[in-house]
Amino acid sequence: MTLPTETCPRCGATLLEGDALCPYCGTANPLPQVKPAPQAFRPSAAPAPLPEQDNLPPELARLQAPKPSQPLEASGCMLFFFLSWTLFSALFLVLGVGMYIRDSIAYNRLSREGIPAAATITNLEIHSGDDSDSYYVSYQFQASIKGDTARFRGSDQVSSSFFSRLKVGQTIEIIYSPADPSISAVKAELRPASMTLLLCFGGLGGLFTLIGLILISSSIMGIVNTNRLRLGGRVTQGIVFKKWTETDSAGDTTYFVAYVFKAEIPGQGVQRIPRAEQNKTVYDKYQVGDSISIRYLPVNPQTCQVKIPK
Repeated sequence: MTLPTETCPRCGATLLEGDALCPYCGTANPLPQVKPAPQAFRPSAAPAPLPEQDNLPPELARLQAPKPSQPLEASGCMLFFFLSWTLFSALFLVLGVGMYIRDSIAYNRLSREGIPAAATITNLEIHSGDDSDSYYVSYQFQASIKGDTARFRGSDQVSSSFFSRLKVGQTIEIIYSPADPSISAVKAELRPASMTLLLCFGGLGGLFTLIGLILISSSIMGIVNTNRLRLGGRVTQGIVFKKWTETDSAGDTTYFVAYVFKAEIPGQGVQRIPRAEQNKTVYDKYQVGDSISIRYLPVNPQTCQVKIPK
């Protein structure tokens, strides 16, 4: 039975619970309307995890993938890349060291035997770089060599403060070598060879050359091990226990596969050998839990490669 709850504020008629309007004058009921109770919230079941490794034995499902390496068969292709890398780096090394030696010899000669002379500025240049600007002044002067007077040209890098006071046609004092007037410099700016040049070109070139030589050595060893595997390798079965991809900032994707096999290590007995490779061919062909053929060296099972059937 519905009970009365209030009277209409306009006509005084009795309103029943649930009346939205007065049945006599049509005035809206000021009382809040009864709303049905909300249904109890039932959280949806969480999605089941992907059964990627469900078909692996527990000891393999918990196995951590080692650091991936390039497949041995890629060593030949990488060797040409590392050779180019090393030659290019060596060029920077030779360039940096050569320029430093040239500037050091010129500074020593001018400091010991240099002769001052008046020169006329022929050109002023500013070379803009990523970090700073470089200032150069070109000039011409007359010098005596073997009893004859000749006109020579020279160019020198100067400081920004000195450069700001110069103009084309102005006369400045330079210093030159009497034995070879082509070696000259602005006298006020004569200074030892810059170590920055040696460090930037020679230091970085030397570092990259060393890295290149290490990579070349690694590639040659990879080629040697590939041939050793072909001649004396032993074939066994392994299991793929992990696959994954990595995408860099440029959007390029790299494909990795980890597998494990058992081999007898001299003096240690039968051991489980986990390996991981950057190998898209193996990634596309095999799934986690698949059996995979491995060729390895009996004297060093860590030297191995996937044997993909043709």
